[in-house]
Amino acid sequence: MSVIIITGVTGFLGSNLARSLLSDGHKIIALKRRNSNLHRILDIERDIIFYDVDNLEITKIFTVHGRVNIIIHAATAYGRGEEKALDVVGVNVIFPLKILEAGINFKIDAFINVDSFYSGPANPGLRLPAYSLSKRQFSEWGRSLAEKNGIRFINLRLEHLYGPGDSISKFTAWIVYSCINNINSIELTSGSQKRDFIFIKDAVSAFQVLIGSINKFSMGYAEFQLGTGKSISIRDFVEMVKLYSKSPIRLDFGFIPDHHGEINDSIANNKGLLDLGWKVSYMVESGVREYVDAEILNVKL
Repeated sequence: MSVIIITGVTGFLGSNLARSLLSDGHKIIALKRRNSNLHRILDIERDIIFYDVDNLEITKIFTVHGRVNIIIHAATAYGRGEEKALDVVGVNVIFPLKILEAGINFKIDAFINVDSFYSGPANPGLRLPAYSLSKRQFSEWGRSLAEKNGIRFINLRLEHLYGPGDSISKFTAWIVYSCINNINSIELTSGSQKRDFIFIKDAVSAFQVLIGSINKFSMGYAEFQLGTGKSISIRDFVEMVKLYSKSPIRLDFGFIPDHHGEINDSIANNKGLLDLGWKVSYMVESGVREYVDAEILNVKL
């Protein structure tokens, strides 16, 4: 059993990670904001140790609970809407740096950083620029501190995550919501851009494999790309949701001009994870079908 700190535990990825890692027998310490909505983790709330980060002295966690083995940084700020650049840097750089430095001082086994395909070399930085820049900056800080201090820093570059329970502020969730609720029509871009859509259960299982393999890693920086290894067009994904939801919705592709600076094709080189024993259980068809079925059931309930 490991003692694992998770940031972003109330989010889509963080809540699913906490649930699975608890079932594996790990002790979970969650860092959250005082006003965070706990609706995703109500079923496991009593099994998690919470700390509100608003006025938290980070070292308190390590002195109270003894040895912490792993830190997973899954909290993120996208820089959308009213979020200012300073807020994005605070969540994506300053906050995890504080936790990382505390972890170094208390000799953690590893820090796993949830990175994004948006911050990869294929992204020109025109879409979500503050988010992309801040994610790149923190991964470089992680590399520098890991090499200097002899700890394991694992940068996990996540492709386009989707699955039941995600927020409808996310594109895939909004599409599923619109289809199963029989919205008349959706105005879309051409949908020609291609993405490597990774189902939430496969994403979580990758973390489980990494945690089970921690002692195989040398000290220093390591990077993995998390995706199926195949990409499909956004249009194909949307049409698949419509098909499996049996929705009469009208899809107005091309109504909205394509975004300037959009990534044309993003696909993971997942060989590193496959070599560790991870496997892709959900290609897009099976993932979308399970996603749609789960959300339809949720509406009925």
